[in-house]
Amino acid sequence: MNRSIICSLILLLLLVACRDSLHLEPMGGNNRLVVYAFPAPGDGFDIHVSVSRSLAGRSERLRMVAITCRNNGVDCPIRQVADTILGEFPTIVYHVSGSFSAGDQVDLHAEAVGMAAVSASTIIPLPTSAILLGSDTICYQGYAYTQMRLMVEGAATLSYYAVRVENRCNDENEQEESGRDYLQLETTLEPLLNHYTGADLNFGAWNDYYHNMYVFDNSSFGQLTTTLRLCTIQQPRQKVLRVHLFALSLEYYQMLRSLNDRDNNDIGRYGLSMIYSTYSNVHGGYGCVAGYVAVEPQVEEKR
Repeated sequence: MNRSIICSLILLLLLVACRDSLHLEPMGGNNRLVVYAFPAPGDGFDIHVSVSRSLAGRSERLRMVAITCRNNGVDCPIRQVADTILGEFPTIVYHVSGSFSAGDQVDLHAEAVGMAAVSASTIIPLPTSAILLGSDTICYQGYAYTQMRLMVEGAATLSYYAVRVENRCNDENEQEESGRDYLQLETTLEPLLNHYTGADLNFGAWNDYYHNMYVFDNSSFGQLTTTLRLCTIQQPRQKVLRVHLFALSLEYYQMLRSLNDRDNNDIGRYGLSMIYSTYSNVHGGYGCVAGYVAVEPQVEEKR
């Protein structure tokens, strides 16, 4: 996932991290550290550290005491690279150096003046393999859709994934100027991606997904392969469609599910149903430390 998407994800999570909490702290409650990091195979990753805001609207100054990262129990070099503002939140950004691979366990620990120490762990998931079988045009409810068929290999253990479709320009310069365009999928045409029933949609749930990233797991197909039907309504300026597939850690999967459930729970905003809280796996604070692997689907050769 590119850095701009991760930064916007962190900003969104900072804005909603405490809003839906069912356990309200006293108005003068202590602030807590908020930590976000998304390790993946490669040469390193960033850690964003900020401070939660109390119900009274006060936020403590962030004065770090220590921050450490271990990869399979071995300390990693870490340095501060930025002291910035994300939204209204002062944020310190650290970069962790080292070689990270699928299957590695990453452990973070952070301490700051006047706040409880925090810790979090994740395991970078194993990659899967996928083949893009081709695409065609179908008609659904009177509209033309492009349908892409993506065959995904299963796993022996319960595994988690995310998929999205990008409307990509042929011209790289034009792509940079216009930004990335991730298309909405018609999930009613693919049961693996459809987490809401017709009744849910009728009673205030929206079929909306963060950055149009659709999550699923292999609980229904196990070690077998499955073929996803990714259907997006045809656009007037539709160009080259590219499928992005990710293998997710459990933490990343639960974070995306909680964001989607929260954003799709329209009647919860009016007190007519349970309000979903934003997922956190940071002990002693808030945030999420979650691993992922980007998977490049192969394209089936035409015979």
